[in-house]
Amino acid sequence: MAESRPAKRLRSDVADEPSTDYEHSLDFWFADGNVVLVAQKTAFRVHQSVLVRKSVIFQDMFAIPQPEDANIYEGCAVVELSDAAEDIKEVLTVLYDGDSLLNSSAAELSPAVISAWLRLGMKYQLDRLRDETVKKLTERYPATLRHYDDWDTRSDYRYEREWRQQRGDIIVLNLARKFNLHALLPAVFLACSQLDIGQLVVQSKHSGSDSEDLTVLTPLDLRRCLSGRERLHDLYINRHNFNLPVDCQSTVACDMTLKHVKGATWDEGFQEYLQAPLKSFEWLESSDFCPSCIRSFSSLDQEERERMWGELKVVFRLNEVLD
Repeated sequence: MAESRPAKRLRSDVADEPSTDYEHSLDFWFADGNVVLVAQKTAFRVHQSVLVRKSVIFQDMFAIPQPEDANIYEGCAVVELSDAAEDIKEVLTVLYDGDSLLNSSAAELSPAVISAWLRLGMKYQLDRLRDETVKKLTERYPATLRHYDDWDTRSDYRYEREWRQQRGDIIVLNLARKFNLHALLPAVFLACSQLDIGQLVVQSKHSGSDSEDLTVLTPLDLRRCLSGRERLHDLYINRHNFNLPVDCQSTVACDMTLKHVKGATWDEGFQEYLQAPLKSFEWLESSDFCPSCIRSFSSLDQEERERMWGELKVVFRLNEVLD
Protein backbone atom coordinates (compact mmCIF):
# COMPACT_ATOMS: atom_id res chain seq x y z
CA MET A 1 0.00 0.00 0.00
CA ALA A 2 1.35 3.47 -0.87
CA GLU A 3 2.73 5.67 1.94
CA SER A 4 1.17 9.02 2.84
CA ARG A 5 3.17 11.78 4.50
CA PRO A 6 2.42 15.44 5.16
CA ALA A 7 4.02 18.07 2.94
CA LYS A 8 6.02 20.79 4.70
CA ARG A 9 7.01 24.34 3.87
CA LEU A 10 10.42 25.91 4.26
CA ARG A 11 9.30 28.86 6.33
CA SER A 12 8.65 28.26 10.03
CA ASP A 13 5.93 30.96 10.15
CA VAL A 14 3.63 28.74 8.06
CA ALA A 15 4.51 25.50 9.82
CA ASP A 16 1.16 25.50 11.65
CA GLU A 17 -0.86 25.53 8.41
CA PRO A 18 -2.81 22.32 7.68
CA SER A 19 -0.56 19.77 6.04
CA THR A 20 -1.34 18.11 2.74
CA ASP A 21 -1.23 14.36 2.49
CA TYR A 22 0.26 12.97 -0.71
CA GLU A 23 0.29 9.37 -1.78
CA HIS A 24 3.57 8.07 -3.18
CA SER A 25 3.41 6.80 -6.73
CA LEU A 26 4.16 3.10 -6.73
CA ASP A 27 5.93 3.39 -10.09
CA PHE A 28 7.79 6.69 -9.87
CA TRP A 29 9.23 7.38 -6.46
CA PHE A 30 13.01 7.51 -6.80
CA ALA A 31 15.08 7.84 -3.63
CA ASP A 32 17.54 10.09 -5.48
CA GLY A 33 14.82 12.17 -7.14
CA ASN A 34 15.05 15.91 -6.54
CA VAL A 35 11.57 17.18 -7.52
CA VAL A 36 8.07 15.99 -6.67
CA LEU A 37 5.29 16.28 -9.21
CA VAL A 38 1.83 16.11 -7.68
CA ALA A 39 -1.30 15.25 -9.62
CA GLN A 40 -4.58 14.44 -7.89
CA LYS A 41 -2.76 13.98 -4.58
CA THR A 42 -0.39 11.41 -6.08
CA ALA A 43 3.28 12.35 -5.65
CA PHE A 44 5.91 11.39 -8.22
CA ARG A 45 9.49 11.85 -7.00
CA VAL A 46 11.53 12.15 -10.18
CA HIS A 47 14.62 13.82 -11.58
CA GLN A 48 14.51 17.43 -12.63
CA SER A 49 17.24 16.78 -15.20
CA VAL A 50 15.05 14.24 -17.02
CA LEU A 51 12.13 16.67 -17.21
CA VAL A 52 14.28 19.60 -18.32
CA ARG A 53 15.99 17.57 -21.04
CA LYS A 54 12.70 16.48 -22.59
CA SER A 55 10.47 19.53 -22.13
CA VAL A 56 10.95 23.23 -22.81
CA ILE A 57 8.03 23.95 -20.50
CA PHE A 58 9.71 22.23 -17.56
CA GLN A 59 13.01 23.84 -18.51
CA ASP A 60 11.45 27.30 -18.25
CA MET A 61 9.56 26.34 -15.10
CA PHE A 62 12.67 25.26 -13.19
CA ALA A 63 14.64 28.26 -14.42
CA ILE A 64 12.44 30.52 -12.28
CA PRO A 65 13.87 31.03 -8.75
CA GLN A 66 11.68 29.37 -6.12
CA PRO A 67 10.18 31.60 -3.39
CA GLU A 68 11.21 31.14 0.21
CA ASP A 69 7.86 29.65 1.13
CA ALA A 70 7.87 27.15 -1.74
CA ASN A 71 6.14 23.89 -0.98
CA ILE A 72 8.66 21.23 0.10
CA TYR A 73 7.87 17.55 0.44
CA GLU A 74 10.45 15.12 1.83
CA GLY A 75 13.24 17.54 0.98
CA CYS A 76 12.13 18.17 -2.62
CA ALA A 77 10.41 21.09 -4.29
CA VAL A 78 6.79 20.34 -5.16
CA VAL A 79 5.23 21.12 -8.52
CA GLU A 80 1.44 20.92 -8.46
CA LEU A 81 -0.01 19.80 -11.81
CA SER A 82 -3.60 20.01 -13.02
CA ASP A 83 -3.33 16.76 -14.96
CA ALA A 84 -4.75 13.36 -14.05
CA ALA A 85 -2.35 11.17 -12.08
CA GLU A 86 -2.75 8.31 -14.56
CA ASP A 87 -1.79 10.63 -17.43
CA ILE A 88 1.34 11.76 -15.62
CA LYS A 89 2.25 8.14 -14.97
CA GLU A 90 1.90 7.28 -18.68
CA VAL A 91 4.10 10.19 -19.73
CA LEU A 92 6.76 9.49 -17.10
CA THR A 93 6.82 5.89 -18.31
CA VAL A 94 7.79 7.17 -21.73
CA LEU A 95 10.36 9.64 -20.39
CA TYR A 96 12.13 6.93 -18.43
CA ASP A 97 11.55 3.92 -20.71
CA GLY A 98 10.85 5.73 -23.96
CA ASP A 99 12.59 3.64 -26.60
CA SER A 100 10.80 0.39 -25.82
CA LEU A 101 7.39 2.08 -25.66
CA LEU A 102 7.69 4.43 -28.62
CA ASN A 103 8.81 1.54 -30.79
CA SER A 104 5.72 -0.49 -29.93
CA SER A 105 3.04 -1.13 -32.53
CA ALA A 106 0.22 1.38 -32.83
CA ALA A 107 -2.23 -1.52 -32.53
CA GLU A 108 -0.95 -2.39 -29.06
CA LEU A 109 -1.58 1.03 -27.50
CA SER A 110 -4.82 1.74 -25.67
CA PRO A 111 -6.89 4.89 -26.29
CA ALA A 112 -6.07 6.09 -22.77
CA VAL A 113 -2.33 5.87 -23.42
CA ILE A 114 -2.57 7.53 -26.83
CA SER A 115 -4.71 10.30 -25.36
CA ALA A 116 -2.31 10.95 -22.46
CA TRP A 117 0.72 11.00 -24.74
CA LEU A 118 -0.81 13.42 -27.19
CA ARG A 119 -2.43 15.81 -24.70
CA LEU A 120 0.55 16.06 -22.38
CA GLY A 121 3.02 15.94 -25.26
CA MET A 122 1.33 19.04 -26.63
CA LYS A 123 0.92 20.74 -23.26
CA TYR A 124 4.50 20.29 -22.07
CA GLN A 125 6.10 20.47 -25.52
CA LEU A 126 7.49 16.97 -25.31
CA ASP A 127 8.37 17.07 -28.97
CA ARG A 128 9.39 13.48 -29.59
CA LEU A 129 6.46 12.07 -27.64
CA ARG A 130 4.05 14.29 -29.55
CA ASP A 131 5.55 13.48 -32.96
CA GLU A 132 5.66 9.73 -32.34
CA THR A 133 2.05 9.75 -31.12
CA VAL A 134 0.88 11.59 -34.23
CA LYS A 135 2.88 9.13 -36.33
CA LYS A 136 1.12 6.18 -34.69
CA LEU A 137 -2.27 7.81 -35.17
CA THR A 138 -1.47 8.40 -38.84
CA GLU A 139 -0.66 4.70 -39.14
CA ARG A 140 -4.08 3.81 -37.77
CA TYR A 141 -5.93 6.59 -39.61
CA PRO A 142 -4.01 7.02 -42.87
CA ALA A 143 -4.44 9.51 -45.71
CA THR A 144 -4.50 6.96 -48.53
CA LEU A 145 -6.56 3.92 -49.38
CA ARG A 146 -3.42 1.83 -49.87
CA HIS A 147 -2.29 2.49 -46.30
CA TYR A 148 -5.83 1.94 -45.08
CA ASP A 149 -5.77 -1.51 -46.67
CA ASP A 150 -2.34 -2.17 -45.18
CA TRP A 151 -3.63 -1.38 -41.69
CA ASP A 152 -6.75 -3.50 -42.22
CA THR A 153 -4.58 -6.44 -43.30
CA ARG A 154 -2.17 -6.17 -40.35
CA SER A 155 -4.59 -5.30 -37.58
CA ASP A 156 -5.63 -7.89 -35.04
CA TYR A 157 -9.37 -8.33 -34.44
CA ARG A 158 -8.91 -8.63 -30.68
CA TYR A 159 -7.03 -5.35 -30.41
CA GLU A 160 -9.52 -3.60 -32.69
CA ARG A 161 -12.46 -4.84 -30.65
CA GLU A 162 -10.87 -3.54 -27.45
CA TRP A 163 -10.05 -0.24 -29.16
CA ARG A 164 -13.71 0.22 -30.13
CA GLN A 165 -14.98 -0.88 -26.73
CA GLN A 166 -12.75 1.75 -25.12
CA ARG A 167 -14.16 4.36 -27.55
CA GLY A 168 -10.81 4.84 -29.23
CA ASP A 169 -12.15 6.18 -32.54
CA ILE A 170 -14.29 8.82 -30.85
CA ILE A 171 -11.44 9.85 -28.53
CA VAL A 172 -9.10 10.30 -31.49
CA LEU A 173 -11.70 12.28 -33.44
CA ASN A 174 -12.00 14.71 -30.52
CA LEU A 175 -8.23 14.89 -30.14
CA ALA A 176 -7.82 15.57 -33.86
CA ARG A 177 -10.31 18.40 -33.52
CA LYS A 178 -8.66 19.76 -30.40
CA PHE A 179 -5.13 19.84 -31.84
CA ASN A 180 -6.00 20.58 -35.48
CA LEU A 181 -4.76 17.22 -36.77
CA HIS A 182 -6.92 17.66 -39.85
CA ALA A 183 -5.18 15.01 -41.95
CA LEU A 184 -6.59 12.33 -39.62
CA LEU A 185 -10.21 13.43 -39.90
CA PRO A 186 -11.44 11.59 -43.04
CA ALA A 187 -10.23 8.19 -41.83
CA VAL A 188 -11.34 8.87 -38.24
CA PHE A 189 -14.83 9.84 -39.34
CA LEU A 190 -14.93 6.72 -41.50
CA ALA A 191 -14.07 4.59 -38.44
CA CYS A 192 -16.61 6.37 -36.22
CA SER A 193 -19.35 6.04 -38.81
CA GLN A 194 -19.01 2.25 -38.66
CA LEU A 195 -19.66 2.07 -34.90
CA ASP A 196 -22.93 0.75 -33.54
CA ILE A 197 -25.53 3.40 -32.83
CA GLY A 198 -25.25 2.59 -29.12
CA GLN A 199 -21.57 3.52 -29.22
CA LEU A 200 -22.19 6.73 -31.13
CA VAL A 201 -25.10 8.13 -29.15
CA VAL A 202 -24.17 8.23 -25.46
CA GLN A 203 -24.64 10.66 -22.62
CA SER A 204 -21.53 12.35 -21.26
CA LYS A 205 -20.60 11.28 -17.74
CA HIS A 206 -18.74 14.54 -17.13
CA SER A 207 -20.37 17.56 -15.56
CA GLY A 208 -19.41 21.20 -15.18
CA SER A 209 -18.46 23.80 -17.76
CA ASP A 210 -14.72 23.11 -17.42
CA SER A 211 -14.96 19.36 -17.96
CA GLU A 212 -13.89 17.71 -21.19
CA ASP A 213 -15.25 14.34 -22.18
CA LEU A 214 -13.29 13.01 -25.13
CA THR A 215 -15.41 9.86 -25.28
CA VAL A 216 -18.52 11.65 -26.56
CA LEU A 217 -19.04 13.22 -29.99
CA THR A 218 -20.28 16.76 -30.33
CA PRO A 219 -23.83 16.99 -31.76
CA LEU A 220 -22.42 18.33 -35.05
CA ASP A 221 -19.89 15.51 -35.44
CA LEU A 222 -22.54 12.95 -34.49
CA ARG A 223 -24.71 14.24 -37.33
CA ARG A 224 -21.72 14.04 -39.65
CA CYS A 225 -21.17 10.39 -38.73
CA LEU A 226 -24.80 9.37 -39.13
CA SER A 227 -25.39 11.18 -42.41
CA GLY A 228 -22.00 10.04 -43.71
CA ARG A 229 -22.84 6.44 -42.89
CA GLU A 230 -26.00 6.62 -45.02
CA ARG A 231 -24.08 8.15 -47.91
CA LEU A 232 -21.39 5.46 -47.70
CA HIS A 233 -24.02 2.73 -47.81
CA ASP A 234 -25.41 4.24 -51.01
CA LEU A 235 -21.95 4.37 -52.53
CA TYR A 236 -21.34 0.78 -51.48
CA ILE A 237 -24.47 -0.42 -53.25
CA ASN A 238 -23.34 1.39 -56.39
CA ARG A 239 -20.13 -0.63 -56.35
CA HIS A 240 -22.16 -3.56 -57.68
CA ASN A 241 -23.06 -1.84 -60.94
CA PHE A 242 -20.87 -4.10 -63.04
CA ASN A 243 -21.41 -4.97 -66.68
CA LEU A 244 -19.88 -8.03 -68.30
CA PRO A 245 -16.63 -7.16 -70.12
CA VAL A 246 -16.38 -7.69 -73.87
CA ASP A 247 -13.83 -10.45 -73.34
CA CYS A 248 -16.03 -12.46 -70.98
CA GLN A 249 -15.35 -16.15 -71.53
CA SER A 250 -18.70 -17.47 -70.27
CA THR A 251 -21.43 -14.91 -70.90
CA VAL A 252 -24.43 -16.96 -69.75
CA ALA A 253 -22.83 -18.30 -66.55
CA CYS A 254 -21.24 -14.96 -65.63
CA ASP A 255 -24.48 -13.08 -66.27
CA MET A 256 -26.37 -15.44 -63.93
CA THR A 257 -23.67 -15.08 -61.29
CA LEU A 258 -23.75 -11.29 -61.60
CA LYS A 259 -27.52 -11.21 -61.14
CA HIS A 260 -27.19 -13.45 -58.09
CA VAL A 261 -24.52 -11.19 -56.58
CA LYS A 262 -26.58 -8.06 -57.14
CA GLY A 263 -29.64 -9.73 -55.64
CA ALA A 264 -27.70 -10.94 -52.63
CA THR A 265 -26.46 -7.43 -51.91
CA TRP A 266 -29.45 -6.93 -49.64
CA ASP A 267 -29.13 -10.26 -47.88
CA GLU A 268 -27.85 -10.60 -44.33
CA GLY A 269 -24.63 -12.04 -45.65
CA PHE A 270 -23.65 -8.61 -46.90
CA GLN A 271 -24.04 -6.86 -43.56
CA GLU A 272 -20.30 -7.27 -43.02
CA TYR A 273 -19.65 -5.14 -46.06
CA LEU A 274 -22.27 -2.57 -45.12
CA GLN A 275 -20.37 -2.16 -41.84
CA ALA A 276 -17.14 -1.74 -43.82
CA PRO A 277 -18.20 -0.10 -47.11
CA LEU A 278 -14.63 0.30 -48.35
CA LYS A 279 -13.71 -3.33 -47.84
CA SER A 280 -12.54 -5.14 -50.97
CA PHE A 281 -14.94 -7.61 -52.57
CA GLU A 282 -13.24 -10.80 -51.42
CA TRP A 283 -16.06 -12.87 -52.92
CA LEU A 284 -14.80 -12.00 -56.42
CA GLU A 285 -11.94 -14.46 -56.09
CA SER A 286 -14.19 -17.32 -54.93
CA SER A 287 -17.12 -16.70 -57.25
CA ASP A 288 -18.17 -18.45 -60.44
CA PHE A 289 -17.06 -15.60 -62.68
CA CYS A 290 -14.64 -16.34 -65.49
CA PRO A 291 -11.06 -15.03 -65.15
CA SER A 292 -11.76 -12.10 -67.49
CA CYS A 293 -14.73 -10.97 -65.41
CA ILE A 294 -12.78 -11.30 -62.18
CA ARG A 295 -9.97 -9.15 -63.57
CA SER A 296 -12.39 -6.58 -64.94
CA PHE A 297 -14.62 -6.40 -61.86
CA SER A 298 -11.63 -6.27 -59.50
CA SER A 299 -10.11 -3.39 -61.45
CA LEU A 300 -13.40 -1.51 -61.67
CA ASP A 301 -14.08 -2.01 -57.98
CA GLN A 302 -10.63 -0.76 -57.01
CA GLU A 303 -11.29 2.39 -59.03
CA GLU A 304 -14.62 2.81 -57.25
CA ARG A 305 -13.01 2.32 -53.84
CA GLU A 306 -10.41 4.98 -54.69
CA ARG A 307 -13.20 7.33 -55.72
CA MET A 308 -15.07 6.68 -52.48
CA TRP A 309 -11.93 7.30 -50.46
CA GLY A 310 -11.35 10.58 -52.26
CA GLU A 311 -14.90 11.68 -51.45
CA LEU A 312 -14.69 11.06 -47.69
CA LYS A 313 -14.25 14.74 -46.92
CA VAL A 314 -17.43 15.45 -48.92
CA VAL A 315 -19.29 12.51 -47.39
CA PHE A 316 -18.56 13.83 -43.88
CA ARG A 317 -18.81 17.50 -44.85
CA LEU A 318 -15.22 18.30 -43.97
CA ASN A 319 -14.52 20.63 -46.89
CA GLU A 320 -14.34 23.78 -44.79
CA VAL A 321 -11.94 22.12 -42.36
CA LEU A 322 -9.62 20.47 -44.88
CA ASP A 323 -9.59 22.96 -47.78
